[in-house]
Amino acid sequence: MSDTVKKNNEKLYRNIVNGEIKMMNHNEFDKLQIHYDEFVTEAEKLIYKEIKPSEIFLDGSNSALSNKKKNNKKFIRFKKDDKDIIVYFLQIKNSGNDNDDNKRLQLYKKFLVKDTMIFALGVLSIGEEYIVSLTANLYDFLTRYDGESYSSYWISTFQEVEEIAFGKNEATIDEKYNYKTKDLKKIIKELDSRINYNGKNQLTSFNDLDVLFDFVETDLSDLKVEDFNDKNITDLIHKNKLIRNQKIVEEHLKNYQECINCLKKQTFIKNGLDIMYFDVHHFIPYHLKVQKKFKKTLDSKINLVSLCPLCHKMIHLSNEEEQGKMVEFIAKKVVNEDFLKVYPEYSLEKLKEIYLQVYRKELEENE
Repeated sequence: MSDTVKKNNEKLYRNIVNGEIKMMNHNEFDKLQIHYDEFVTEAEKLIYKEIKPSEIFLDGSNSALSNKKKNNKKFIRFKKDDKDIIVYFLQIKNSGNDNDDNKRLQLYKKFLVKDTMIFALGVLSIGEEYIVSLTANLYDFLTRYDGESYSSYWISTFQEVEEIAFGKNEATIDEKYNYKTKDLKKIIKELDSRINYNGKNQLTSFNDLDVLFDFVETDLSDLKVEDFNDKNITDLIHKNKLIRNQKIVEEHLKNYQECINCLKKQTFIKNGLDIMYFDVHHFIPYHLKVQKKFKKTLDSKINLVSLCPLCHKMIHLSNEEEQGKMVEFIAKKVVNEDFLKVYPEYSLEKLKEIYLQVYRKELEENE
């Protein structure tokens, strides 16, 4: 529940200042936001260094996009390969609503430029440090927006701000793929990843995908993935369900104590074990009909990922669009050269179809 209150008919919102939660009005919050210029300068340097634009069209603000608040509309527009990209540098705001401490960006219709990829980087000062955020491509959002003023784009819950500020999570990602962290370099690397990946129907190269986080670090020195053998391993109750190797599940759970999708590290202590509980999920579903398409067993270390209970439910039960986004996002961190050596049959588009078919069917079977 939010602690947003009113004092002297003035709204107060929870914010964090040097490790302390404080109630602040709009003026106090604005005075706290001292990192914008530093943030923009560093972000632009990293864009040049990490993304390496092939051409810069605009650097700064122009009359069409300027605003009386000088630190609210700065942007950079550049080209990479055949892609036209605009990145807006925005100040993260309080909600403006009663009983709501969540944070937002202000987006305007005039941010929309035809046939471009549009991203927003946000900054929230928390005292001597600041938190930065990255949106997904905003083109569709801005195309649908018909308002004359601005639209509030919700970027972070206050709980996420707390988790990052107090070190409970290094970064968070929500269902809209808004990414938040203190690490600006990781933000820019993820921006580069989203630019590179956007619009492709299938990943064809995996050499530059270790941009948001490093690849899932699987120890391949002793990774001997056996050929699949269906003798004595089919679950006779669920005809297409295969019996898992619990040993590698337990080993994975001990080594990977973080949700690969939302980056949550805190769930609950698993009964009987002094570790956090996560669901261990086969990235390529370990299902008889799927397995028959692959030579190597899918019940292997390299095909396992940790998911918090909510994200595990989401990847099974979400609608086609959201499920597909999750599969794509996890693929960027799982699928590398070693993965492709083990599973050369892999195709991202085919995998998304597999998820639709397998999990819709298993719902009927009450998996």
